[in-house]
Amino acid sequence: MSRFLSNLPEKLRSPEERRGFVRRLCKMEASCQPISQHRSEESWPARIRDLSEGGVGLFLNRRFEIGTLLILEMPNSDSKSPYLFLIRVARLVTLSKDKWFLGCTLNPEIDNDDVKTLVAAAAGHPQPE
Repeated sequence: MSRFLSNLPEKLRSPEERRGFVRRLCKMEASCQPISQHRSEESWPARIRDLSEGGVGLFLNRRFEIGTLLILEMPNSDSKSPYLFLIRVARLVTLSKDKWFLGCTLNPEIDNDDVKTLVAAAAGHPQPE
């Protein structure tokens, strides 16, 4: 287990790894908003913990139930337009009274080059061609 994952609270670590994709740890600010029939301009700040081709791990100060569809908005350093992803909450962990960890699936799945670009952007390093 990496030294970064070993620092996570026990309830965030899975006893056995079930992922089909490599997870890339990062710290990136983002925001998310639920998809609903009642259009709202309200979004909630989130911190991305990790990314993979199939999902994203988020820390939020708002609870979203498993199965909820969200729009995840991530900054794009190369453009004024942010990255937008459709995600679905697959895992919910209560960390404290007002803090949750959400494990979400990406829909559609993004490819590994996109993940590398996003992780490099989070670290402030340009991605080589």
